[in-house]
Amino acid sequence: MTDGASSVRDATSSLALLLPHFSSPEDTPSPTSQPDAPTSRTANELIRISRSFEDVIQSGSDETLAEMTERHIHPHFCARFDTAFIGSWEEYVRVLRIWVGSNPAYQKSIVATACNVEEEEREAAVYILIEVTGWPVQLKRLVVSVLKWRKRKRKWLCYENSTMRGIDTFATAE
Repeated sequence: MTDGASSVRDATSSLALLLPHFSSPEDTPSPTSQPDAPTSRTANELIRISRSFEDVIQSGSDETLAEMTERHIHPHFCARFDTAFIGSWEEYVRVLRIWVGSNPAYQKSIVATACNVEEEEREAAVYILIEVTGWPVQLKRLVVSVLKWRKRKRKWLCYENSTMRGIDTFATAE
């Protein structure tokens, strides 16, 4: 593989898309900021919906969650947290709500998002970089969540969420 091919692959990796300043030389523009790489309407919509799910699961109403679930979740949804497998959307929501309820100091903020849409294959992936604090209490960590989507009957449905916790970055308390 030549250096040129390696550079192209690296410039479009999920890390380069989410945090280009960490993975690229300073003089390299972000692939998402280049004029020839516009964000599609579909990508923007999938990012918006994915971000909404993050908010609604943690602190939204059951009614709003039910509406979003009906419109945007595939019947065979599954999730992976590191090595743990969760086999349904209902179980996923239940586990997250128990986890958040058991850790009252838990807070998250979305640092960056990116979306790769393959219109011909009717597939998409939304990458969400999240900063998490409060679990454990005095640590801050980065988490990457990848939501996979399929288009069925002119409707995009989320069928999988893979979440990978990063290492503890630093203590938040002195």
